[in-house]
Amino acid sequence: MDFEHATVSIHGIETQDCTFQITTNTDIEKLTGSIQNIGLIQPPVLLPREGGHVVVSGFRRIAACEALDKKKILARILPSGAPDRQCAQIAISENAHQRTLNIVEQARSYALVLRFSHGIDDGLQMAEACGLPASRAALDRILPVTKMTTCLQEGILQEKIALPVAATISQFHSDDAEAMCNLLRTINTNLNIQREIVDTIFDISKRDGRSISQVIHQDAVSSLLENMKQPLPQRVRQLRKLLKRIRYPELCNAEERYGREVTSLGLDPCIQFHHPPYFEGGAYRLTMTFSSRFQLKHLLSESAKLADHPVLLPK
Repeated sequence: MDFEHATVSIHGIETQDCTFQITTNTDIEKLTGSIQNIGLIQPPVLLPREGGHVVVSGFRRIAACEALDKKKILARILPSGAPDRQCAQIAISENAHQRTLNIVEQARSYALVLRFSHGIDDGLQMAEACGLPASRAALDRILPVTKMTTCLQEGILQEKIALPVAATISQFHSDDAEAMCNLLRTINTNLNIQREIVDTIFDISKRDGRSISQVIHQDAVSSLLENMKQPLPQRVRQLRKLLKRIRYPELCNAEERYGREVTSLGLDPCIQFHHPPYFEGGAYRLTMTFSSRFQLKHLLSESAKLADHPVLLPK
């Protein structure tokens, strides 16, 4: 599409209309310095509308020029009445061809092409032409991010909340989602632990008839997370242990009793003994680590303590 290069008044640009906004980055400090030193290299793209202009691409460039107190700005002006479909393609392509779009920007891009496309298949073709992944699986996985809260989107961008976990949290009531989001952004742990914590808190909430937010904000959890004297990994371990005890008090008591019985045997550290998960059927597991026949004989002798213990193993 042809552009007309023209100088326009910044005050006539409707920057509050974010229809075509893709970029999540709002930092303009470096951009402001660049424009101040060498000028505006790539003019923004504007669409004439109702006596002014709306932004198709270049929100940060315009914000940087405003910060520099510029009254006018050179811009690329689209023809009046240019189709929204083409404007959407320009907005996405301008960003996608300069850098790799983050997950929120991809979600915004998918939402934009679907808004102005003629169905899913046409939307995927538009997405591919703009440099986006063009599979239905990618669309279904990423598009829901547009409806997530700002807290969740920021957590994803900071790589503190995994996308599958964010999708689960987004189904919660708004207060619960906010509390869970803030919790995960605080502890900054991996996907498996995130899932474990979310599932455990959800189960506690359902069992006790309390909201997720109430479970998270109870004194025991809050005081643990706020104890800045302890390293974060240690606080995460303690949080998992605390939540497990709240969720499974009888199981935790049984495990502690079992652990005391095993400890009382004074087994060689090269012997590791494991009960079945939840003490429900299954097989016990005994692991020995040795480097000689003499050590093996010693460990076999030690393991007899387990067989002779009156409560550790079933008859």
